[in-house]
Amino acid sequence: MNHGLSFKPRLLDPELTCAFSSETLPSTVAFLAYLPATYLQKLFSSPYTQLTYQTYQKNGIQIPFFFIQFHNSQEAVLLDTFINPYDYYQDQLMGLDALRALQTQPSIHLYFFDFDRQLYPDLELPNPLGERIAQLLETLMISEPWTPTLFNQTLLEFRDAFPTPQDRQTFFSTNAF
Repeated sequence: MNHGLSFKPRLLDPELTCAFSSETLPSTVAFLAYLPATYLQKLFSSPYTQLTYQTYQKNGIQIPFFFIQFHNSQEAVLLDTFINPYDYYQDQLMGLDALRALQTQPSIHLYFFDFDRQLYPDLELPNPLGERIAQLLETLMISEPWTPTLFNQTLLEFRDAFPTPQDRQTFFSTNAF
């Protein structure tokens, strides 16, 4: 069963992506984690998952980052992803729609895949993000939209300066926004 999710080609490194579904109401956001099979086989024996959120701001551009830390009995993995609020798809503002869904949905599904795209059991977590996403949406409503080029340039500069999810999480923990 593929849960209506599209699959990425075989991966070599752990990755986290955000999936937005507006085909059914209410719209929902889920996170897809791609991890080594050896890690996933141990994850569910003693799972602990933490979902956090931070916004990077520069020159009026705001990049919401989502961090998910997975712990099993022996190790932890930190992954992150982002949403461009002004991301368009077929003339629809998908980024803002995804943030609105994250603001209101009561829980968030995490789907796990190994690097060969084999689906593992999923987790459903209570959504701790609603209030903070609401604050971001309020700020976005009074700010000027940015272009995809400016967003991508700001994202690349930030990721060049802080190349790993651990580096980015450390940046946020030491720089109050």
